[in-house]
Amino acid sequence: MKANNSLITYIESESIQSLDRGTLTSLKEALADIIACTIAGRNTKAAEIAKEFAASQWGMGNSSLFLFPERLTPAGAAFVNATMANALDLDDGHRLTKGHPGAVIFPAVLAVAEDHNISGAEFLTALLIGYEVGIRAGIAAHLTRLDYHCTGSWGAVGAAAGVSYILGLKGGTIGARTGQCRIFWCLLSNDALHRTSFHVKRRD
Repeated sequence: MKANNSLITYIESESIQSLDRGTLTSLKEALADIIACTIAGRNTKAAEIAKEFAASQWGMGNSSLFLFPERLTPAGAAFVNATMANALDLDDGHRLTKGHPGAVIFPAVLAVAEDHNISGAEFLTALLIGYEVGIRAGIAAHLTRLDYHCTGSWGAVGAAAGVSYILGLKGGTIGARTGQCRIFWCLLSNDALHRTSFHVKRRD
């Protein structure tokens, strides 16, 4: 599909080196915000439960947990950090998606970034891709269901997009990893969606 090809091209070609200063600043502000929310969620009971479960379910690895000494596999670390990020319901909100992109996208991108030891610039690029694609998918879902509230669905699409960039996936493999869900890819080609900017700088 045309929309799917556009998505693949975007993920393969995006770079923070091409961003204007305003967009880059907004991306960094979003990063600082979700880090602060994750730290704030560390002392909740949910964080302890998530850590114990993740360690038993996925085991030890190279990806860090905020304010915990343990390092887990990317899946485990993403799960724990995401739980902490959303534990106090302080994390970022996007009005057009009625959801919280950071709590889903940031933990997944960070966990895989650490596991693959990528550069800071590559991490920020992956995070940007995650926000861009995830928010687009969320807005797409709301085009047909205005009452739709489910960050975990469209947020996962964004997380998969960011991780696809880190893994260096190409072509159809990106489509497979982002779910290649027909509802999102069909909606992404809708004219109404193309009239909306998804850059982080316009997340409000």
